[in-house]
Amino acid sequence: MNARLAAAEYQFLKLVRELEDVIVLGFDSYPRYLAWRCGMSLKTAYERVRVARALATLPAIAKELEAGRIGYSKVRIVTRVATPETDAKYASLCLHGPVHFLEDVVRVHGTILHAETQSRERQRYVSMHTDDAGMVVVRARLAPDEAAILKKALGAARATAERLIKRGFQTSCLSARNITARFTRVATR
Repeated sequence: MNARLAAAEYQFLKLVRELEDVIVLGFDSYPRYLAWRCGMSLKTAYERVRVARALATLPAIAKELEAGRIGYSKVRIVTRVATPETDAKYASLCLHGPVHFLEDVVRVHGTILHAETQSRERQRYVSMHTDDAGMVVVRARLAPDEAAILKKALGAARATAERLIKRGFQTSCLSARNITARFTRVATR
């Protein structure tokens, strides 16, 4: 009976996720609509929507819930910290561990993630200063996603500089050709 309940819960969460993109009503949020329509508390509705969204990116956990091998309580707990990379590990933990064990694991994982995030934030920096020759020196330590954005911005600046070269534009101290060369070196590192 528990397996059928878990499988039905999966179908409900799947429906919640599918309808989220379709239903647009006079409610200020989808969880408010869900709470009203299904007769659940607002907090429960927000939690159901969160879990439904998470299951869309966690196929191993979703598969186990759909098959009825794990219950919603376990899924609700692990979807707080599970990622596509850790999906299979958390699915295995759900299969073999009791709820109180999963709560402890997630609490410890959350603490570690928070500490790692704070550590990375302390290591990040961007500094700019003007040297003796009047040149601006920029030094940065960025997260990979931030570095990718910076590289794209430098690439766009390089493209703009190349367009300026074609129009014959030159700056007062450097030619646009030199600007392009410098942007190219930085953007390809």
